[in-house]
Amino acid sequence: MYDDRQHRDLFFGPGKYLFRGTLPSSAFSKPYQGLGVTPTSTDPIVATLFACRYRMMGSAVVLLALKSEFIELLDGPNLTSFYYECAVNLELPPDKFEMRCQHSISIDDSLAILEKLGYRLPSKLPDLSALTQSPRMLADDIERCLQRARGG
Repeated sequence: MYDDRQHRDLFFGPGKYLFRGTLPSSAFSKPYQGLGVTPTSTDPIVATLFACRYRMMGSAVVLLALKSEFIELLDGPNLTSFYYECAVNLELPPDKFEMRCQHSISIDDSLAILEKLGYRLPSKLPDLSALTQSPRMLADDIERCLQRARGG
């Protein structure tokens, strides 16, 4: 059962970044008009898998954002299914989240970085079933992933 404590524990847990796999806002012909909530993850694998899914619709990216920039927006909704996504939902529309991100990397670069760290993921996903079957990254690997994503 997923509850607000898990949501907050993920946000305030190890690591300084949130990750989101998506299409860039510029890929949409109309501005976002849904709920003002952006799902993110504390795990780059989860974000990369979402980007692999979005790749079926265009040039997907993985967005990296400092957690500290979003503390006041932490109270997004929680759903049971978000447990295995290591999800942190923010009360902020996706396009606004994208504008506040520190880095954006292509899905190809994200896959290459993860593969160098020993995480081999499919390049395209017809659905998100891989989310429940994929490994989660260790804290040290997340730090190495971040260094490579930022060009280090």
